[in-house]
Amino acid sequence: MNDKNNDWFLNTRSLLRHFFSYIWVLNIITAIVFISGFAFASDLYSIHIGSYKSRDNALKSVSHTKSMNYNSFIMEKDDPNGGVWYRVFIGHYNTKKEALVGVSLLKEKKFSGYYAVMRILDKGFSCRKSH
Repeated sequence: MNDKNNDWFLNTRSLLRHFFSYIWVLNIITAIVFISGFAFASDLYSIHIGSYKSRDNALKSVSHTKSMNYNSFIMEKDDPNGGVWYRVFIGHYNTKKEALVGVSLLKEKKFSGYYAVMRILDKGFSCRKSH
């Protein structure tokens, strides 16, 4: 009887060890997937400084900001009422905090009256990037 109890204990212990080993491996895999999702995410932040119904006006704004050595670009956003809005942005930031620092620098230079930090994706929150 004692050997039977001992066998049961060893088998149970072995099963539990394997079970927790699998749980540990799953946790490691989950952590790797979670971290790589952040490392390879295409999310960026940028500072939205204006929107225009006219592409020409947006291009003038971009020219103006580029002449001041800012990395600016236009993203097109479809207007639900028809037409397109041409949104002008400055900079590409990896985090919202970095973009907010960028806003602070713009405010110090009294660059513009309007600033909004926006999260943009490669597809630009369903916007099209204009060049």
